[in-house]
Order: sequence, then C-alpha cells, then structure tokens
Amino acid sequence: MKITWIFIAALLTGCATSTTMYGPDGKEIAAIECNGTLLSPSACFKKASEVCGARGYQVLGKDGEAIPTGTGYAQANHYSAMAIQQTGAVVYRTLYVRCGQ
Repeated sequence: MKITWIFIAALLTGCATSTTMYGPDGKEIAAIECNGTLLSPSACFKKASEVCGARGYQVLGKDGEAIPTGTGYAQANHYSAMAIQQTGAVVYRTLYVRCGQ
C-alpha cells in the first residue's frame, strides 16, 4: 500500500527532464518533458532556459495529454459503511526546442 502512494505521488508531482534528439534535418533538438498534474507548462519553458542558457531557444513543437484515472473502494457490513473514490488525471507534456547558436 505504501508503494502505491509513492507511485501516485510521483505521477502527480513529476519533474522536468531533457533528452537530446536529432530532427529531420540532422540538427540537435531537446525534447523536454514536464509530466505531472502539479507541474505547469511553464516548467517546460524553465527547463528549456536551463538547457539552452544564454543562447536562447526556438520552440519547434508541443505535445501532451491528460489521461483520466480513478480508484474506488467500498466496504459495507451491518455495523458501518464506507466508500472512497478518487479521480484525477495523469498529465504528460513535451516541449521540443532547438537551442540558438
């Protein structure tokens, strides 16, 4: 049960990460992922600034989706009844940038 809560917390918070890729023209680009419901899209742009520094960057594209999630639990007996329901979404965002020269 404890591992489940740790996994859920990781999905909600997330962090911005960067991966180097190559575009169709053979030039280097950065794919910046800022996944998690607690991260805003600005986390991607902040990471792009960290990756490219003073050179700046050009946004090539954006991608993302929110996948609905839900859990439920119910218990009832002649002494008590209990129901727990949690709903939310797992958010994935990617920003593709090319650093300036």
